[in-house]
Amino acid sequence: IAYYRMRFVSVFEKPPVKRGLSSTAVYANLALLAVFARVVAPRLLAADNLDEFFEAVQPLGVPDRASLMGILQSIADYDTGLKILLYVAIFIVEKLFMLTEFLPIQIILKT
Repeated sequence: IAYYRMRFVSVFEKPPVKRGLSSTAVYANLALLAVFARVVAPRLLAADNLDEFFEAVQPLGVPDRASLMGILQSIADYDTGLKILLYVAIFIVEKLFMLTEFLPIQIILKT
């Protein structure tokens, strides 16, 4: 096991490998942006109202407007302390799994 650990560390410590991994993340972001721009953006630009927007993003798994409004209403009924706790938990999960490093989204804070 020590041998494989040493080999793994020696490979990933090399500057070309580090550059390649960082450029892979950039290429993944660009690929997601290209798919978004090709598939979703034209539909969003053609949407005249919010209902057409929800119809365009429904194939991506986004719930319909009524479901989202129900979720927001149920969250509005929560205690303020629980809202803060949920906010902090989502922020920690976002940073822990480095979602913003690989996906062109930001769930909580725009950094």
